[in-house]
Amino acid sequence: MDLFRSAFPGYSAQTLLVIGGGAFGLEIAQAYARLGTKVRVLEATPYLLPAEDPELSTLLRGYLEAERVQFHIGRKVQKVVRNGGFQAHTDSGVYCAEQLLEAAGAGLGAKGEIGVNEYLQTRNPRIYAAGDGAGLPQYVYVAAQSGRIAARNALGRQEKLDLKAMPRVTFTDPAVATVGLSEEARKQYGSGIRVSRLPLGQLPKALVQHDQRGMFKLVVDAEGTVLGLSILASEAGDALQEAVLAVKFGLNYHDLIETFHPYLTLAEGVRLVAQALDTEVGMLSCCA
Repeated sequence: MDLFRSAFPGYSAQTLLVIGGGAFGLEIAQAYARLGTKVRVLEATPYLLPAEDPELSTLLRGYLEAERVQFHIGRKVQKVVRNGGFQAHTDSGVYCAEQLLEAAGAGLGAKGEIGVNEYLQTRNPRIYAAGDGAGLPQYVYVAAQSGRIAARNALGRQEKLDLKAMPRVTFTDPAVATVGLSEEARKQYGSGIRVSRLPLGQLPKALVQHDQRGMFKLVVDAEGTVLGLSILASEAGDALQEAVLAVKFGLNYHDLIETFHPYLTLAEGVRLVAQALDTEVGMLSCCA
């Protein structure tokens, strides 16, 4: 409890408004709700986690609502007034709370970030930038990798920062972990894209842990090349790295099937969701 007090200094508030249903907003909303705070999340888009798969986002919303987090979707905040507490004025009404959490995302040029090219070079060819300051995705590992590339390029190299296989993890319970393209993003590839689903109830690990909340979703192209994997499950991030390598190196989904996966692990879901492209997984015997 002392750890939460230090991490969330306003935790003693009875009510909290969270503006934005992205990864950071949901993580903090769930943490406060578990501490007994009444939390309401205002999201301007039609569903939570706008950058992630809508089906998994919808499932996650149900899990968080079961923990008494309230969601108001499609509410565009026009202004925030502080008067004792906070009032968020939206196009659909006014929402009040003692405390306010507002995530200000960095858009390209909109928040004054440093503009860079694909080599992380600024308009001044002698200056390079990386991480959040360059408007890159706000993850520690992106900042570290871009920093290494920027430093090498400043010393004469010509390396590009490739974000195609950048993993994303939302640390809710269950968590959302994604790499590459989601089912929604597949439209840019036209026909031939295939998507498979593995409800967690078909994963032996989930059965023995008595937690069947979630799903694996795999996206491949017409040739079977892995384009993306999305996971909704407890500790989903721990099972994602195999798919990160598959997307980075252009592996085929058959490579996932033919790779050994230990029984009774979450990672086994990667093989099973790949098999689901051609097979009715629910009819398979153990380890088939």
